[in-house]
Amino acid sequence: LGMKGCLKHLVAVVVILGMLADGALGGEVSCQRLGLRVSRVELDAAVKDVVWLPGQVVLIITKKNTLYRSADDGRTFRTVMDQLEDSETEEAPYKNGVMGMFPSDADSKRVFIKGGGKVHWVSYDSGQSFHTRRMGMAIGDVKMHPSHPNCILSSRLSDRCLGVTSIGFCYNSLYVSYDFGTSWKLAVSYVQQFDWGPHDETVIYSAYEKADGHQFLQDTGRLNVYRSTDMLKTERNIRLVVHKGVGFKVSKSGVYVAVASDGGTMELFVSRDDARSFLPAVFPQLLSQTRYTIMDQDDGTVFVSVEHPKNAQIEGDSTQSSSDSVTVGDIYASIADGEVLFQDNFENGLSRWRGQHRSSVPSNSKVVDDPLCVGGTGRNGKDTEGTGCRGKVLKMQDCSAEGDAFSLESFTCSVSFPCKVSFWFLGLAWQGFADGYPGRHVWSAAGDDEERGNHHKTATIRDRWTRVEYVFPRKHSEFVWAEGGKKLGHDASGETRGRHVISRVRMMLEAHSTSCNSTYFDDVRITRARTEDYVMALRDSTRDNTGHVDLHMARGLPGILFGNVITEEEEIRSLRTSDMGNEWLPLSPPTNWQDRHCQYNPHTSKWTSEGGEACALHLHMGHKIKGAPGRWEFRAHKEADRRFGPLLTNEHGMGLVVATGNVGTHLEQEPDEAEMFVSRDAGRSWSRVMEGSAAYDIGDQGSLILAARNHGPTSDVTLSVDSGATFRMCQLTAEGEIFEVHDVLADPNASSTNFLVLGTDDGSE
Repeated sequence: LGMKGCLKHLVAVVVILGMLADGALGGEVSCQRLGLRVSRVELDAAVKDVVWLPGQVVLIITKKNTLYRSADDGRTFRTVMDQLEDSETEEAPYKNGVMGMFPSDADSKRVFIKGGGKVHWVSYDSGQSFHTRRMGMAIGDVKMHPSHPNCILSSRLSDRCLGVTSIGFCYNSLYVSYDFGTSWKLAVSYVQQFDWGPHDETVIYSAYEKADGHQFLQDTGRLNVYRSTDMLKTERNIRLVVHKGVGFKVSKSGVYVAVASDGGTMELFVSRDDARSFLPAVFPQLLSQTRYTIMDQDDGTVFVSVEHPKNAQIEGDSTQSSSDSVTVGDIYASIADGEVLFQDNFENGLSRWRGQHRSSVPSNSKVVDDPLCVGGTGRNGKDTEGTGCRGKVLKMQDCSAEGDAFSLESFTCSVSFPCKVSFWFLGLAWQGFADGYPGRHVWSAAGDDEERGNHHKTATIRDRWTRVEYVFPRKHSEFVWAEGGKKLGHDASGETRGRHVISRVRMMLEAHSTSCNSTYFDDVRITRARTEDYVMALRDSTRDNTGHVDLHMARGLPGILFGNVITEEEEIRSLRTSDMGNEWLPLSPPTNWQDRHCQYNPHTSKWTSEGGEACALHLHMGHKIKGAPGRWEFRAHKEADRRFGPLLTNEHGMGLVVATGNVGTHLEQEPDEAEMFVSRDAGRSWSRVMEGSAAYDIGDQGSLILAARNHGPTSDVTLSVDSGATFRMCQLTAEGEIFEVHDVLADPNASSTNFLVLGTDDGSE
């Protein structure tokens, strides 16, 4: 360390948190004096990947393709390249060393080690020993089976792609192994994408329909999605399931396929039955966007980000590449499968209905026989259309205002829990929802398309029964009551108060206009909408060209989400929801925030800038994606450059949120303008931790937080041992020495008291 400027090795420091020393120590102290034990490990290059395995084993690959192993939870590391046979014998175009690690979900002690050439390795015992797999080919992506540890999928580029030969074509092939890499079978050529399916024996892949020519010059419209039901053992069990499927994702909730359609647009299709059948995803309106990102919640809710055509490069950020440019999309939420909330066919009269002002009987409604029925009044009769008599139906006898018949039962219909509405009618039906009799209300199916919140325009139809079906609510403007707000009073500016979010509702029926005495209803149903239906969750959300979406789902806390949106002025602002996207609100700055540029006004209960604009806390939404079992997924886009710390939550530290951002009118894009914040109540309130962008992580079930400045040299780290209630700074390096931090990592299960602080002592890469 004394030879500053000469040492260019990456330094991995393990911080082991013990008991804090006497709090009376004044000023900045060394971390050791605070009870921390620090070990310094020199590696040959920057860290490329990290995997945690059982038995306190940590594996690290560096950018020089060297594999290191720790058997003591990161306290010490040693290279294991001497155990990897033929790891240094490759010739161009192949590379020596280790290119990737793939731990098994089915057996946590197993890991597949991908070499840079034709030789690879496996371990059955968390890296204590390695077995050589001489496949005779370089491989690309690797997919370990989630429940069968011996089964592996892998891709291979042809020799023409690698430049080994000038003969033949460049294409990608899919191989499968059933014996943990000992032998491999060529399954399919001209493969674009592949993954294990939802069921144990299923493989899903996309491939070009014509296996000829250079694959990467072909039209993606010739891609199809296929399904194998026996792990690619036989061709007879392979079926084409989606034509023109240009991309897919296998998730906990199903299989999603993006399908190329005419005009350069795409549609999304969804399967819930192991890719046997697909249904189109139903969005609130026709979509002309071309790219989707699928995001899963642990409770089965799926969010789909659909990119807008417009591209909004953030001004003043010369360091951002075109692949990192901010684009805009809308985020839609899937809907839980549907229980029946309300159903009535009027065979038992009006026992489930009330009139205005809670009157026992609707004043302008009565139950009658189907007017189109002939040959009997029961449901076994026939109507004039020959489709069966509807039996008893509801007749509206006169025109009403603000509804006539209201369901006695109420139910929840909101953006988080939308409803599927269906009914049959004759005449000119008006149907809506109210929170009383009528109270606040909105017409959602009506003959007037100018009605605010109308989902379905009904027409006058007297000669046949017509069915109406739609999902309510769909659009953001419909999340508030359209009428009845005047009863709540007005504020000082004269605007109506109390535009409350729609939640608990009653169904409302009415006859209207020219069909006052000839409007009928039957078979009224309210159910939870199908999972293929999607509703708007967040408009104008920010994303990037590689598919990263600025949406963070708080781990372990269903319904709590953080998202960034872009304004018409192309400024990014942060929002939070606690009800799965039904209502989004700005993040409140820390209560003790002292800044003349953003101050709290106790008279208005609002934060405002000097110019009167609304102030809030805005956060960067980079992710540390933690896969199973204990693997960090370093993604190659905007959060990977470490300019800003991630937004971090962990199910083992419930309610704890650590983030980087700033207080102001919008999100700033320079690291020097960022600060580190922490919340202990899932983002309802915040505290400022330190100035500048930082790298950090959570350990010991959320009780420990370790942070270090990651923009410029530092000698200090900041730590908390009480889940972010208090923080203390200490000096990590020796006196006079500096350290440039790249990242801070802890066991993804947050079970350890050890942290890896990754960086260099001279700023080298």
